[in-house]
Amino acid sequence: MAILYNPKTIRIEPSTLVILYGVQNSGKTTFAQNHFKDSNHVVSTDDILLNFYRELPTAIDKTSVKIFEQICEKTLKETIKRLQNLSSSYGILDAGNVELYEELIAEMRKYYKNIIQVVLFPPLPIVLSRPPKISLEKLSYGIYPASLHPEIIIGLHNSIDNLIKSKAIDKGADHTYIFSNSNPTTNVIFSS
Repeated sequence: MAILYNPKTIRIEPSTLVILYGVQNSGKTTFAQNHFKDSNHVVSTDDILLNFYRELPTAIDKTSVKIFEQICEKTLKETIKRLQNLSSSYGILDAGNVELYEELIAEMRKYYKNIIQVVLFPPLPIVLSRPPKISLEKLSYGIYPASLHPEIIIGLHNSIDNLIKSKAIDKGADHTYIFSNSNPTTNVIFSS
C-alpha cells in the first residue's frame, strides 16, 4: 500500500474507486469539482444522509439517536448502490461521514479493482477559517442539522494527523495520496 505526499499526478484506471477523505471543510467537495468534471460519478455521503433526514415525516422525533442510526444504515445502503452502478468505469466517494468509511471500503472491494484514497489534510487554521457546512451532528441530547463545532473538527484533524504519522492512514486502499496544502494541484489522468 503506497502512500505518496502531494503527488503531481493521480492515475485513474478503469474500475477504480477514489475515496476523498478529510475533516469537514478540508476541501473534499472542491477537490472533486476541480478534478472530476463529470459530477455523475461523485457520490457524497453527507448529501445522502441529509436528504434522508429531510425526508423524515414531521411527526417523527428527528433528534432520536435511533433515527440517526437508521438514517446511517440507509445512507450506507444507498451509497453502496450508487457506487456499484459506477464500478465499470470509476466512482468518486466524497466520504464526509467517516462512521461509514471502513464498512464501505470492505464492500467496494467486491466491485472495484482499485481503491485510491485521497486524504485532504490542509493546516488546521485554514480548515477552521473556511465557512462551515451543515451536516448531521450527533450531540448528547440528540441529532440536529448543524455545522460541526470547532472542537470536533480539531479532534478529527488530530486523529487524521496521528493516522498519517503512524502510517495507518491507508485504511485498506491500494494507494493513498495525502495533500497537506490548502489548494491541492495535481493532474488526474484517466487511463482506458
